[in-house]
Amino acid sequence: MLRRANAQDAQVVLELLQQIFTDMELEIMQKYPQQTHNLLKETFSQLMVYQNTIVIEKKQQVVGVLVSYPAALEKEINSYCQKLAPKYDLPLNLGLFAGESWPDEWYLDSIAVAPAYQGQGLATKLIAALPQFFDVSLVGLNVDFQNQRALRLYQRLGFQIVGTTKIGSHQYHHMQKSIFPND
Repeated sequence: MLRRANAQDAQVVLELLQQIFTDMELEIMQKYPQQTHNLLKETFSQLMVYQNTIVIEKKQQVVGVLVSYPAALEKEINSYCQKLAPKYDLPLNLGLFAGESWPDEWYLDSIAVAPAYQGQGLATKLIAALPQFFDVSLVGLNVDFQNQRALRLYQRLGFQIVGTTKIGSHQYHHMQKSIFPND
């Protein structure tokens, strides 16, 4: 079952996203893992974040998640994190949600599926559900140069490479796809 996330999903969503955070090798998450986890959990619990998140359930358990938001919201999310940083003894220059999205796109920030459910098409279902939940016409995302499996998935779904960016110490392809009402 696909549904919008709610604030109570924060813990399971962060558990699913942990593999992405590990793969990204972000310095802030390596130096302050528990503080960053707590900050992200509180951030996710804010309406502006969880209302833009879709989860997929199997056997009444959340097994997949897609976190997204309109590009215009990125600065607001980053500002919220910056304000929370002192509460968790984190430096003010977090940069967790800064400069990843491109103007006028709906940004697919993260997508993750529990290991036991990978390879069953759940990531594809989450992406395909975007227009059912949100008014989107252009979807953007970043995929690590080293993640060829994800790159192939996004290309198969119609995303095209439109540029590159650096997040942390990794290089990423920025990809976009136009979404039409009957896609």
